[in-house]
Amino acid sequence: MSSDSGSGASRTLQQNVESIVQELKRLGSPKARDGMSRFRIQTSSALGISIPRLRTLAKRTDTNHGLALKLWNIRIHEARILATMIDDPSQVTQAQMEE
Repeated sequence: MSSDSGSGASRTLQQNVESIVQELKRLGSPKARDGMSRFRIQTSSALGISIPRLRTLAKRTDTNHGLALKLWNIRIHEARILATMIDDPSQVTQAQMEE
């Protein structure tokens, strides 16, 4: 495999991350975000997206460990929840679980 195909896969992964983040932002609701504070969720990093909507998005997204890692690192509350829904459990490390 050439380095071009590796960078192409990396570019595609980044495009997927950007596309998902844009969709998360579109789905976000300020009213729902404000209501999340009742459950002691830090709303400074939340967008206000319901779990059913995240599940729908996860069903459209294939299981993908690399994508899940990238979403987790974005540090948006709902992106992290989505990351747990699409990650491949067989590839999750102990260190990743601790984080």
